[in-house]
Amino acid sequence: LAQLPPTCDPARAGVVAADLEGELERVLEGGAVLITLSAFLDLVSERWIDRLVAAAGRQGSAVYAALSYDGRTACQPFDAMDARVLAAFNAHQRRDKGLGAALGPRAGEVAAERFAAAGFRVLTARADWCVGPDMPELQRQLLSVWVSAVAETGQIDPNVLAHWHERRRADIERGRLQLTVGHVDLLALPPQSAAAPPR
Repeated sequence: LAQLPPTCDPARAGVVAADLEGELERVLEGGAVLITLSAFLDLVSERWIDRLVAAAGRQGSAVYAALSYDGRTACQPFDAMDARVLAAFNAHQRRDKGLGAALGPRAGEVAAERFAAAGFRVLTARADWCVGPDMPELQRQLLSVWVSAVAETGQIDPNVLAHWHERRRADIERGRLQLTVGHVDLLALPPQSAAAPPR
């Protein structure tokens, strides 16, 4: 989570270590013109987003949240186990990550609704990862993350999950696997910014 100060003076830039569950409001004090987050909203709770919206509204800050996972994940070629594996992964994404029960794939949608209800002008756009056969190492890493997360849910028999993983690794070795991981970017402009004419 980062802030751009009103003066945009690089001398004011710095790193602050903070507990974003207990100290969110303190961290956001100071009248930043822009608050940015990347690959983060899907880790937080509904209540945490409400607090972010309230803090940004109080100081008139715009908020840019990039790369919120939205659950639109797909693998090609088709495998009959894909839907079960990805459903279990999405369930894991909704576990508590230290900031309350995580919204996971619903984060972008919920954030857009809450900012709009608070009077912000909200713009969203897809920012999907398209990971093709030319990126085999990244594909291997993604599959490993998915399998580890799914294993923690206990929703799929370990042997069945291992066989799915083996088939997908074979697809990588053959250069035929295409992964799409859905993400959304969100820009929320405070009421005064939304109403201001373009320059």
